[in-house]
Amino acid sequence: MKLFRMGGVRMELEWITTQEAGSKWGVKARHVQALCAKGRISGVVRLGRTWLIPKNATKPTDGRVHNGRVRDGDTSAIVKSNGNQSILIDQTY
Repeated sequence: MKLFRMGGVRMELEWITTQEAGSKWGVKARHVQALCAKGRISGVVRLGRTWLIPKNATKPTDGRVHNGRVRDGDTSAIVKSNGNQSILIDQTY
């Protein structure tokens, strides 16, 4: 348990670092930092140069669009590569 003071109020919450969140969600710590900076993860607090992420925070959905459909973080694709060209064979949503 990590203690945190905000405005004179002592809060006892469990926090994880961007590295721990990245390991938990299967992404790099730098991506988690970018998500924190964009406000995509609720409840984060910046303390100096460190982001504190609530332990129960969930990974935000992937907001990118592919073939007119929004991708989520758990999509999988089968791609066939011929030299410089890649062809999407199957994708599950």
